[in-house]
Amino acid sequence: MTFSLSQTAAALESDIRANRLLSLPTPWADELLYPSYNGLSLRNIPHSVAAALGAPFAESIPLDERVWGGELPTGQIDRVVVFLMDGMGYLYLRQLMQEDDEIRHSVEALTNGRGPVPLTSVAPSSTAIALTALWTGGTPGQTGLLGTSMHLREYSMLSSMLAFSPLPGRHSREALVAMGMNLGTFVPLPGIAAHLAQAGIPTYQVQDQGLMGSGLSSILHRGVEKAYVHCSYSDMALRLHDALVETRGQRGYVGVYWPGVDSISHLYGAHSRYAHQEIKTQLTMLARLLNDPAVQDSRTLVMIAADHGEYDAPNIIDIATLPEARPIYEASAHGLSGDHRLGILHVREGMAEQVKATIDTHFSHALTYIDSAEALAAGFYGPAPHALGTHHRAGDLLIIPRRGWIIEDTSVIDLNLVSWHGGLDEWEMLIPLLWRVI
Repeated sequence: MTFSLSQTAAALESDIRANRLLSLPTPWADELLYPSYNGLSLRNIPHSVAAALGAPFAESIPLDERVWGGELPTGQIDRVVVFLMDGMGYLYLRQLMQEDDEIRHSVEALTNGRGPVPLTSVAPSSTAIALTALWTGGTPGQTGLLGTSMHLREYSMLSSMLAFSPLPGRHSREALVAMGMNLGTFVPLPGIAAHLAQAGIPTYQVQDQGLMGSGLSSILHRGVEKAYVHCSYSDMALRLHDALVETRGQRGYVGVYWPGVDSISHLYGAHSRYAHQEIKTQLTMLARLLNDPAVQDSRTLVMIAADHGEYDAPNIIDIATLPEARPIYEASAHGLSGDHRLGILHVREGMAEQVKATIDTHFSHALTYIDSAEALAAGFYGPAPHALGTHHRAGDLLIIPRRGWIIEDTSVIDLNLVSWHGGLDEWEMLIPLLWRVI
């Protein structure tokens, strides 16, 4: 069948590709995509959630109305559900829909025949940064989270934004809290749950118990009224069913997070049969669950999205060990931060040109760069004003790898993954949105 929003999806993708935020010194610049923060990105989803529930943000920037195909019943939504599939990229989903009839039928059921439409992730296209945008509605520049690792001036150290602990070395999780970090104020924007609570609208979350109470969860889920925790895949589906049955006919927001696609892709590869099977399993489960009359009330908007896509990156440039990259390592003031697919470099005074010359001479086939100040001014991390600390955390240079490559500094952290995300390639940046009213 032809999905009813196929032409709209193509037009939206064309608009996304036409958004050229940065001018980069490389012949492969056109391979890169940028966040579309003004209506076609992950950060716009919470703005649409709040607006649909009648409690819009003060500066509301909801999703482009074209994603609804003219069918969103304004004023007729009491409950919104967002299911976040970590790692399910738009291009890979489109590929699987062509290859696997079961997946295609599930997508048809989950969208009432509309099909998926593309959005973008944020920059960088990594989980901690993207989820913070999803749960606050802020851009990375507004939340102050610019990378999976960042140099925090207030602690004079590199730190992990997953473990909230110093880098390098082995430290207890949330060690930064013991050093004085206040997780309630580290991100200077309120969470969507706290925002909705001011309007008397409760928020519920469905999440693995192992993630509950973590540093990132403490930031994202401020103001959540009730958590439906689970410990495996089988009880996740049942706990989601519990949440939807118990909140049926009520006003509220239900956020659901499942990391399966991301975890499997990191281990086996982004386009492996294991990732294929995980996506099929999730979509089949959701199609079956949402067709149960016990969870339906005709006033619930369900959105299924991802934080980023994935792509395998077998090619490694380690600035700590590769002789040709030694000038980059020597110019680094604090060690490479950011992400393996979008590096942030704080440069020792007077050494930026040395870094650029090294990339131009030895790595122009795999890396490009831009001054961080230029990227900030162009809106790469979202429009100003930015959070306190954003300009320092962005460093002096952004180093951008091409598809299939990562840049790392093993003197800081050494990870061994098959697939990666965080960069600006189309397979990472394009994410799907599927929606249906039940």
